[in-house]
Amino acid sequence: MNNLLIRNGRVIAREGVNSGNVRITDGKIAGVGECGAADSARRGARPVPGAGGIVRTDAVVLDAGGSFVAPGFVDIHVHGAAGHDVMSGDPESLRRMAGRLARWGTTSFCPATTAAPRAELLRALECCAVATERSVSPGWGGARVLGAHVEGPFLNPERRGAQPLEHLRPPDLGEAREMLAAARGGVSLMSLAPELPGSIRLIEWLAGVGVIVSAAHSDATWDECERAAAAGLSHATHLFNGMCPLHHREPGIVGFALADDRIWVEVIGDGFHVHPGAIRLARRAKGPEGLGVVSDLTSMAGLPDGAYTFAGHEVVLSNGSITTRETGSLAGSAMPPCGVFRNLLSWGFTPVEAVELMSLNPARRLGLDGRKGSIEVGKDADIAVIDEDGIVLATVVGGEVVYRGAAGVCVD
Repeated sequence: MNNLLIRNGRVIAREGVNSGNVRITDGKIAGVGECGAADSARRGARPVPGAGGIVRTDAVVLDAGGSFVAPGFVDIHVHGAAGHDVMSGDPESLRRMAGRLARWGTTSFCPATTAAPRAELLRALECCAVATERSVSPGWGGARVLGAHVEGPFLNPERRGAQPLEHLRPPDLGEAREMLAAARGGVSLMSLAPELPGSIRLIEWLAGVGVIVSAAHSDATWDECERAAAAGLSHATHLFNGMCPLHHREPGIVGFALADDRIWVEVIGDGFHVHPGAIRLARRAKGPEGLGVVSDLTSMAGLPDGAYTFAGHEVVLSNGSITTRETGSLAGSAMPPCGVFRNLLSWGFTPVEAVELMSLNPARRLGLDGRKGSIEVGKDADIAVIDEDGIVLATVVGGEVVYRGAAGVCVD
């Protein structure tokens, strides 16, 4: 469709929440805040039979029914969803995953890898490259792929969490070059342990070719973080998790990331990985632009409780939490992004703050805030219609309605 009108919504804009409409033309946001039939009628619109008196020109109308009209979530850390895993190396699996993510309000995402044998990892990155190209084509039917997030294999075994020990290895510039070649340059982030031998040289090279370099699964000291930041480290993956805790005599990664303006941090918002108070602390330390909330979703998201396999581990999904059977450590998340949005509202964040954390700031981190992350004229029409309980009623990606899940939201 070329023209779409989302009407009767509470539009979450950067300056606040306002009742109104969003007009979309050729995949872009063309207008925000126009208020209904009278305005359209002045431009010669006509009533549409069977549409309850709604008027329009040539636009298809989507009625938000008073729910939030939010910028679609930009999730930079997604391992899988609904039985589909990034490590499958299957572009069709990634397409189905993107479709499920759209049902949960995500309109763009970075597929995240786990540590694996070299050939398997390269195959997964090749798949991500194919999916990145296909996701901008008509008919993709889901969230768009923004480039891979390589999490592993250059991680500290002592802080591995659910990463498979047998596939962790020291930083290797040659292997990193192979990864970027397999991904056709489409690696947005690479997470590594900055204290490992060879990491500084790798950080310098990655930063030099435009890859965001992040500290993760690490025991790095403050001084080791300082050397890494000087080399180009600029990100902390799932802050507080998979790293040494903050200590007043050795602040480590947590203290360094919170205190240093060169480091942008992401936190997991499922309510299991990080206490809400720690998220508020991180936002206060990093300011309104230096923090993003991610899902860290795995293939178990959307599946019933039970036993599964993730990154070579036997894991158990129970009441929304995923733990490894061997150690009981957390193994990614099963909470959909719409549930994370609901969490943020329940923890006292305003709707504007919630979408800053889940949409605008991640888009800004990837250098895409000129196109994505907020509802503004000229930006990509990536929008989620979502209620206060975190139920997604409709999702629009590039002006196309890719999900419509509630009787109260109708497309005329």
